[in-house]
Amino acid sequence: MIVEKQIKRVLILATLVALVASCGNNRKMKGGIDSKDNYTDEYYAGLNDSLLLSLNAEILIKHYWREIEPGDYLFGKPADGRIEEWKELCAGKNPDGEQVQRASLIGYKSINQYVTVQDLYSLWYYDSTNRYNDELTLWRLEQYDTASHSPTLERERFDILKTRIQSLCDFEPQFQIDLNIHTGFLADFQEFISRLFFKEVISHSDSLVVMALKKENDEWLNYHAAVDSAFRIIDGNPSGMDGSSWSMAISGIREDDALIREHSLSDYLFHQIGELDECDIVRHVTVSAQKVMREYRRFMVTFKDDEYSYTLEERRTVLEEEMEAWKKWMDARDSVSGLLSGSRKAVYDNCTNNARRMKYIMLKNRYEGYGVTSDDMWRLRIPYTVPDEELDGPSFDERWKEFLDSLDNR
Repeated sequence: MIVEKQIKRVLILATLVALVASCGNNRKMKGGIDSKDNYTDEYYAGLNDSLLLSLNAEILIKHYWREIEPGDYLFGKPADGRIEEWKELCAGKNPDGEQVQRASLIGYKSINQYVTVQDLYSLWYYDSTNRYNDELTLWRLEQYDTASHSPTLERERFDILKTRIQSLCDFEPQFQIDLNIHTGFLADFQEFISRLFFKEVISHSDSLVVMALKKENDEWLNYHAAVDSAFRIIDGNPSGMDGSSWSMAISGIREDDALIREHSLSDYLFHQIGELDECDIVRHVTVSAQKVMREYRRFMVTFKDDEYSYTLEERRTVLEEEMEAWKKWMDARDSVSGLLSGSRKAVYDNCTNNARRMKYIMLKNRYEGYGVTSDDMWRLRIPYTVPDEELDGPSFDERWKEFLDSLDNR
């Protein structure tokens, strides 16, 4: 479906360019986004109508910085001096005064969205120095969002942040390389959200628990890296002929794994600060540590030897390494749990069970369905919302085999 959608977008773009050529390349829209006198308004205005009129014409791109009251920042006002430093940094990475063809803005909803995305692309990917500067990212997102917010709860703050990110990422990449970067963008934002949850948990914990939590976070990072390494061997081609969209699959499992991290922390944070009662948390059937380890083993024996994949030994080895990293993360969570008591311990342990449940489902899906996939493959994956009574149903490979057999029997 993704490929078909991109073909349609290319055809539409070609048609629009042809229309532009017949009308003249330098037509300007009166009072539109070419007007330099009303740039502030145009910065936030929609782009669709104006793009239809003059795709080949160029548009001036520059930053517009709005004033934000100290109390309007979701996670606190940055330190004095940092804001001016960050403005200069963004303007240096994504220079003001650039003339960009309107066609480059196809798929974006406003200049504000386009400039913000280009800023973060430059800050995160062209120079990785600022990729994990979460305070800078938060401030740049504040500049993007023009709505007025007055959250009083931590849950509201995170909900607003997520909505803000969803809005920013709601643009349509035009070509495969753009799709690859966009899926990486989504994965990096999910990791960013997970880091914020961890920082907030730390800020509300006593010193003894903080030490255990930092150890737990180190083990999480080791495990998360092991997932990436394992997937590249399990799903990769040793010849390097993985296809132009393979990086989408890598980003997809990274985003999925970071979502597990969020669920390992979120309810605990909200309960920790008094915003979620123990009786209100969502509970699932217990997924034991042993159950997850058994599914790792079942996954290993599903590997088949073929000329387009790494050897069976290589694939099993990297999955075993990931399994050990997972076990160490779970052991570190047990250590944190041992320092807690009462409802905090109960909620933290439930978060651990939620993480185990999600990992169990990921393993049962055999790391399939990431990147560009068929509708049938997507339909046969087990969703994280699967009812507990169906949790131990057929794994993806069993579902896929049954599906293929049904085609043969037609």
